[in-house]
Amino acid sequence: MKKLRATIKMGATATTVLALSLTLFGLPGICFAEAETVNIGFVFGVTGPYATYGVPMRDAMNWALSEIDKAGGFEVNGKKYKLNVIYYDHASKPEIEGPGLLKKALFSDNVPIVFLGGSPITRISIPILQRAKTPAVVILAGMLGVAEQSPYLFRIRPDAAQCAPPMGAYFRDIGLKRLTCFGSDTDFSRDQIGIWKDLVKKAGGEILLEDYYSPGKVQDFYPSLSKIKSLNPDAGFVAGTTQQNALVYKQAREVGLTIPLGGYTGMTPEQAKDLIGINYNDVLKNVFDARGIDPGYHPAKQVRDWSRQFQDKFGYSPADLTMWAWDAPYIAIEAFKKAQSVTDKEKLMKAFADLEIPGGMLTPFIPMTGNKMFDENGQAYSTTVVLGWKDGGWEAKKYYSVVKGVVKEIHY
Repeated sequence: MKKLRATIKMGATATTVLALSLTLFGLPGICFAEAETVNIGFVFGVTGPYATYGVPMRDAMNWALSEIDKAGGFEVNGKKYKLNVIYYDHASKPEIEGPGLLKKALFSDNVPIVFLGGSPITRISIPILQRAKTPAVVILAGMLGVAEQSPYLFRIRPDAAQCAPPMGAYFRDIGLKRLTCFGSDTDFSRDQIGIWKDLVKKAGGEILLEDYYSPGKVQDFYPSLSKIKSLNPDAGFVAGTTQQNALVYKQAREVGLTIPLGGYTGMTPEQAKDLIGINYNDVLKNVFDARGIDPGYHPAKQVRDWSRQFQDKFGYSPADLTMWAWDAPYIAIEAFKKAQSVTDKEKLMKAFADLEIPGGMLTPFIPMTGNKMFDENGQAYSTTVVLGWKDGGWEAKKYYSVVKGVVKEIHY
């Protein structure tokens, strides 16, 4: 189902990457005595299990807001504004707390733009956004088909269709043909496994087993992993969140399953140590991860420098989602400027649909025709990377772009 938007044709090459604008750093402070504050909302979990993602996104967003303040805020129609993000914490209970928080943000607080993190809260938001006629920038949800479900949804993260294929292509390229699929019984995981199965089939390989578990109910994966081991596959795909995959990897090694395992999580070394334990380095040997490109592996030196600054500032490594969260306020500001309004939601929706990629983005967005950021369904595209674990951390193996199903390896 396509949205009622003007069709944007593909343009530019997949290797086009915007360098980080140096003007984001080190600018003098500006007094905001005469500036009006514009509130936008971010609905996600910053407490509970989702805090694994929510806290880094909040840290990155707050840092971006402080840099925007130092730069003097932003201007629309000759008037100065200061941007503020209201955090609506659903405490990792999106189905229970999410609807009420969304309604508070959109109808009580009347925010003109809302940021969303995660597939459950994004799915819940669709009818509420339609009623409120408010545009939403999706930062985290990776399931297929999200953006095209509403003209008010604009997703800046690469979805499963962009991140899952590189893992399959990488395993194919290193000669792995007999594979298994194991994942949580969720849309996010089933989307990944469907893509991996298709790629293996097209490459002449074989899927020996496809198995699922109920997330939150099953944490004993030993029987399934022992069964996978008995099939003697070349490698295994593992589909799930960071927390889920970490436990699968740990139990896989405990049953003696040492084959290459590949997932799509964005797991940082700090998260690996926290979730797996002291022997995390041994557990993750021969583990691979496909994801939106981490700032630490970005082709632009300015972004790698930002990654080091982030680690110094917050004490942990930034992941791909951290980069998207940093970019989100700048994207919102660009929409305000293009709409020439900080309150007109219909103008903002149209501004997002026709938005050009703002300067200074960390994420290596792949432009559509005319440097447009989003395709006709509101989906943005960016470079992805396959990482392999080595000596306590990740190292880049190959970079890819996946646009409209076309997988291309990128050489920097």
